[in-house]
Amino acid sequence: MDPSAAKLIGAGLASIALVGAAVGIGTIFGNYLQGALRKYPNDPSGNLRGIEAMLLAQSDPQKSQDLIAGVRQRDAANPSHHAAYFAACALARTRRAGEAVEWLREAAATGFPCYALFANDPNLDPIRTDPRFQAFMAEMQKASASLRAKLFPDDVNSGQSRK
Repeated sequence: MDPSAAKLIGAGLASIALVGAAVGIGTIFGNYLQGALRKYPNDPSGNLRGIEAMLLAQSDPQKSQDLIAGVRQRDAANPSHHAAYFAACALARTRRAGEAVEWLREAAATGFPCYALFANDPNLDPIRTDPRFQAFMAEMQKASASLRAKLFPDDVNSGQSRK
């Protein structure tokens, strides 16, 4: 057998194995999530509904939207910034940029102003070119730089960067 053909066959088999592993991991995580929902059916933080909405955004957009509506109803005493972030990701995956940015703003305002994550999370890729998302990210970058300067003044003065 030609060595280059063997490499292609090997690469194909490796790809099939990775897809199988991903399906297995998805099944395991799905089972874990369903168990958590059974244990905490009221989900006062909205985190579980937010995660499920994100996971279903492309395969079942209507159920995803229904779950996001449930996230809106979460306990006001605990406005989970994680639930807001998961809702934003679900909306971004369905290209609903305006709503996604609103949820990102809520996540940032309630304790999750994570510019580095927002800049790199592939769940947000579908809305990266939207002007509302870009404006939000410009605000977040500025806030992140300001916070970093306050927390690490020696790094700013010496020209070092923490990433």
